[in-house]
Amino acid sequence: SWFDRACPEPVEGLRMPRWRRELAQGKWILGQAAYLKGDASAAELLWNETIEIGEAIADAEIIGLAHNQFGIMLAERGDLDGALAHKQQAIEMLTRAGQLGRVAQAYNNIAFIYLLRGDIPAAFDMAERGLQLVERTGAVWAQGWLCTTLAELHTLLGDWDKAEETLRRGLTIANRIDDGALK
Repeated sequence: SWFDRACPEPVEGLRMPRWRRELAQGKWILGQAAYLKGDASAAELLWNETIEIGEAIADAEIIGLAHNQFGIMLAERGDLDGALAHKQQAIEMLTRAGQLGRVAQAYNNIAFIYLLRGDIPAAFDMAERGLQLVERTGAVWAQGWLCTTLAELHTLLGDWDKAEETLRRGLTIANRIDDGALK
């Protein structure tokens, strides 16, 4: 398989404890590649291995990243309950790891999951939580996404003025990032 060619086992140096985080990161990235290539079963295997390694080395960020990707995959496949469960795990682990920008991103994804369920109030709540988080922590890169999500939600409710205001806010942030004014 393409994975066997990309990461043959055993990779001797990577079995040593000091390289286990890098092995987990590699499996997480290969899982993303597998999913993008349409091989969900390989992605699932790789992300489960990522979680297993993350748990063995007590690395909350690694565990959270894998749960985050699982949540995206399951949402796209229509398993919204499974997606929410993985996203909640991602939020817990990424919060523990101090990766608050990624936590905000997970809230944004959860907002879309609730939107798919038709639960607009819950979608608003999740997007607002994410936006409040980025405003407190300075994870500006996620702020534009959250503003866009909130603008879409306002549009669904027919609140065109609020949608435009929120979208302009998000675009202003995105333009400032592109200009190098914000990081």
